Amino acid sequence: MRVIRSQAIYSVRRQASDRVETFTREGVWATTLPVAPALTEQAVVLGRRRWDIENYGFNELVNEGHSDPVYKHHPIAIESFLLMAFLAYNLFPAFRLLHVKPEIRQGRTQRYWARLIACELCQEACFAEGSSP
Repeated sequence: MRVIRSQAIYSVRRQASDRVETFTREGVWATTLPVAPALTEQAVVLGRRRWDIENYGFNELVNEGHSDPVYKHHPIAIESFLLMAFLAYNLFPAFRLLHVKPEIRQGRTQRYWARLIACELCQEACFAEGSSP
């Protein structure tokens, strides 16, 4: 195992005061990548990218996708749930971008399309049960 300590210095311009503030961010990264294929700088970049995926991907699954906790704690059940969630997470934007014409997509959010699909699924379930809409 290889442990890397990184330090990043970045600046932020405040909109209200137009003042530039400088910040320092430190991180500790653990990796099994050897030094030869992944230099320290590359390992840190990969670590930050993975951190972004975890923060934004899981955050969107929970907040936008209303993903519930996994109630089965068997490793295969957890893996199956996550694979299905990731599959849905990737298929929905692909469907929206590849199936819906740009003219129709324009001005409508991803949330709009998700709700429309949910309504269609509920309507089909209602008709399948024989009840009226």
